[in-house]
Amino acid sequence: MCLAVNKIPPDSLAGNYLSRVWLACVERVSEAKLIELAQWRGYSIEFCRQLRTQGGIGLYDYSHCKDCWAFPNTDITDAEIVSFHCRLSPKDTGSKAKWVYDPSGRTIHPLVRGERETALFIAIGESQWDLLTLEDKLGPAAKDWAFIATWGATGSKALSKLSIPASADVYLFPQNDAAGQKWLESVIEHLDRSVRVVAPGKHKDLNEWGKNGLSPQTLDQALIEAETRLPPEKSAAKAKPRVTEKEANKLEADALAVAAALDAFYDQERKEYVIKIEGERTYQVHSEAQFKRDLRFQGLTDKRIPYHNFSQIDIVLRFRNRSDT
Repeated sequence: MCLAVNKIPPDSLAGNYLSRVWLACVERVSEAKLIELAQWRGYSIEFCRQLRTQGGIGLYDYSHCKDCWAFPNTDITDAEIVSFHCRLSPKDTGSKAKWVYDPSGRTIHPLVRGERETALFIAIGESQWDLLTLEDKLGPAAKDWAFIATWGATGSKALSKLSIPASADVYLFPQNDAAGQKWLESVIEHLDRSVRVVAPGKHKDLNEWGKNGLSPQTLDQALIEAETRLPPEKSAAKAKPRVTEKEANKLEADALAVAAALDAFYDQERKEYVIKIEGERTYQVHSEAQFKRDLRFQGLTDKRIPYHNFSQIDIVLRFRNRSDT
């Protein structure tokens, strides 16, 4: 039985101890509990089983709450579990569920799933339930993604602890309330880079959408139509040394030179980029995300060029798309 942690060993032993506790929490999740989770959150039962196999979810006892759904709060620097994030069921029908960390007082880290350093796409949301919905709906394509939950609308500052590769496309999944909008603006400011924003439409959040008709095809369309957001301009006091207009024009010229030199075209029907391999007679087909990643490896960025309302990567995309229409 996985009990609440009442006495924590010395810090030098706590990590290993909590890892053993967490293993017991995971093993406590029965098939019946997985079916309950799938029905409650709208996940496929196959995904729930995978989540348990990966050690991504467990059951934990905390105070009056028995069998609380819980997630590991894992230190992103050394992958040691430092506490558990536990959902306390409502005491009555008029109450809301509460979330607590046990043991308390430990540093709160973002929840990260997937290979963040090599992912083509990074998904960031407030709630682990939302990102698990995304992971489930993506199916096999989820292998190209990493998923980061800030655990609440106030957790965006924790993103500063994470390195997010410049080669990845970042998608944000805000919740549909005032706190969600505040979270969104805060995350964009902390990331200081171009992002894509996927709103849950008429639904409260992505998880609710997942329980009410979100199909893989609808999700794909939402990702394609995601709004692009650029980071806000910094105040003069905090801004980095100002780029001159001449330097900005050179950044634009560099991007145009790369665009003109590319032996590639955009397939409008398939919405893919077809690129000739240098020194060969063969071509490779790239999605927009893969194409943008290649451009980043060539030194181009997706940050807005001063004096212009676009980035270097935007220039190349517009050049190739326009030249092949």
